[in-house]
Order: sequence, then structure tokens, then C-alpha cells
Amino acid sequence: VANFIWLGLNLLSIAAIIFMTVRTINQHQNNSENQLGAWIMATVIIGNPFTTHVVWMGQTSLMAFAATMAAWFFSDRKKWLLAGICLGLASFKPQMCVLLGFWFLLERNWKTLAVSLITVGIMSIYPMILYGGPVGMLAAWNQGILDSYNSLIFNTPGFQDKVGMESLLASVGLKLPAIKILGVILTALLWVFRNRINREDVLALLMGISFTFVGYTHVYDYVGLFPILTSLWLYSCNNRKALLSSMGLVFLLFFPRRIFLAAGLPFLVHWRTIVVLI
Repeated sequence: VANFIWLGLNLLSIAAIIFMTVRTINQHQNNSENQLGAWIMATVIIGNPFTTHVVWMGQTSLMAFAATMAAWFFSDRKKWLLAGICLGLASFKPQMCVLLGFWFLLERNWKTLAVSLITVGIMSIYPMILYGGPVGMLAAWNQGILDSYNSLIFNTPGFQDKVGMESLLASVGLKLPAIKILGVILTALLWVFRNRINREDVLALLMGISFTFVGYTHVYDYVGLFPILTSLWLYSCNNRKALLSSMGLVFLLFFPRRIFLAAGLPFLVHWRTIVVLI
């Protein structure tokens, strides 16, 4: 029963992501263009290898990203209550939504942040009772990160499933855990120059920064890159050169890693981090 429920939640997340993506495309293209764009993005969202990976593993990335995307989607439409609830729901995977929360803080979006905190508080009732309050809960969470999460080789920077600049650098022997701070700095700079950036690109840029610098993400978490692919489509649908370069980047993003491993080229397994950076 749990398997079917979990599968249903993942499929519902895919449907929600497609709905919000199509609405975004429809807002920025005319009727003849958005039909093609909507079909292309729906196909990519359903058929890409990362979505398959998440659903097959029973992972949480699709749910966390759907909630993160919904927080931006509703906030952009001045629905702060729904945005706050969705941001609070996404917080169970903080590496996916932390920069969006920081963006709301920079925007002084207090209502959304307040609702988000209330949602987080409600979700945390059981562990707070179990560990004797918020301090005990956070201490237990931090200890779990140190004793369990970081002790697994799958979560070690440099491992082939870990993505981001920290993991890329670790794979060549450079350890720079402080690079996470760069994600916060870049988000602040993005906010400073927000008037020079198309509004629909903000979430794409925040997700790109998250996956490149924040860390704690794996290959299957790349389902969070759909806003980048949407922005690429909006820029390239009427520009053949941009379309060809975007198709090349998407091809490299989806290219099977096992081919590099079979060819004895393990040093290339972190190529996707460079693709996302580009």
C-alpha cells in the first residue's frame, strides 16, 4: 500500500510540475508557439532519465521540487498563503528550497515566510515532542546529518552520484566546503540586479545556483532543473542558433553516465555540473 501511495505522490508531483510549466509558457508565448512548447516541456518532464530515476527509487526529489516550484508559482501570483504552505512543505528537503526562502527574505515577503514557518512548525510537532522541544529536535537532526548522512559514501563529495562544484572539485582532490557560501552571495547579487533579469528566469537561476554551489544534491535531484529548461525554450523557440546550442546542452545533461564509466573515463562523471553552470 505504501508503495502505491508513494508512486501516486510522485506522479501527482509530475502532473503539478507540468501544469505550472505550461502556465508559465502560456504567459510568455502566443497561441501557436505555446502549444509546441507545452508539448515539448511536458515530454521532457515525463521522459527524462532523472524523473524515471526518482520514481523508480521512490525518492523525494519530485515532491520537494514540486512544492518549491509551487511556492514560487503562487508567490508570483500574490497568493502568499499557498506560497507559504508550499515553501513549508518543501522544507523537508532544504537544499532544494533554501535559496528561494532567502530570496523571499530579501524581497521582505513576510507573509509567505510567516506561513512557511507555521507550516514547518506543524510538520515538526512529532519530532519536537519526541526530542523534548525545538532545540532537542534540531540537535538530533544535526547529529543525524553527522552520524548517518555524511558517513555514507553515496553522500561524500567527489562520489559519482554527488553533483555540484564541491563534488567536482573533490573528485580532483580539492576540498572546498565553504563554496556553499558562494550560493548565498550569488543569490544576493541576483536580487541586487533583479530589475535587469526577466522575472520568469529567477527560479531557473536560483535552482542553477542551488545545484552548482549549495550541495547535498545527487544526480536524480536534477529534476529541479526544469525551470532552466523552460527558460531555455522561451529564449530559443524563435532563435535557431540558441535552439541548437540549447539542444546540445540538454543532450549533454541527459547523456548516460554509464558510457563514460564503461569507457574507463571516470574523471568525466561530473560533467553535468559544468553543463548546469553553462
